[in-house]
Amino acid sequence: MTERVSTLAELCSDQYSVEPDASTAAIAAQLADLRSLRRHLSELEGWMTDYLVEKLPEEGQKVEGVGLVLPHWSARSPKWDSQALVAHLTALSRESRVVDEDTGEIETEAGAVVRVLTMAAPFTASMQWRTNALRALGVDLEDFRSVGGWKRDVRIEAVP
Repeated sequence: MTERVSTLAELCSDQYSVEPDASTAAIAAQLADLRSLRRHLSELEGWMTDYLVEKLPEEGQKVEGVGLVLPHWSARSPKWDSQALVAHLTALSRESRVVDEDTGEIETEAGAVVRVLTMAAPFTASMQWRTNALRALGVDLEDFRSVGGWKRDVRIEAVP
């Protein structure tokens, strides 16, 4: 923690220390102030980030006492029209029912829907649709998702 941040944190903790016998109203007022401050700090951080992303050279800049400051862009997660995709997969599954090779039985509609949805549904840690499975099913991904664009950020790496 830099000295500037340490001083600011000390000032805040001195002014907003919670006394054991403080009233709930006093603590609620302090909490409201803290949340307001956090919103303002977040807005300031956003402005500073946008400014630095625009002004920094692509290779970054070494800043004494801070480190290497780099502009960074990352892809946002795509937005899916899950309701339309489930409807499409449900219709697709009804058309692609399988026949059991041993018994000759045709898969039920419900069984086909479960099979297809289980293949492609977002039952993964990322909670994103399984794009390879969707492609294998012949689904045009662009019909059901919009790319989220790019998120701009600034990375600060310590320099040894």
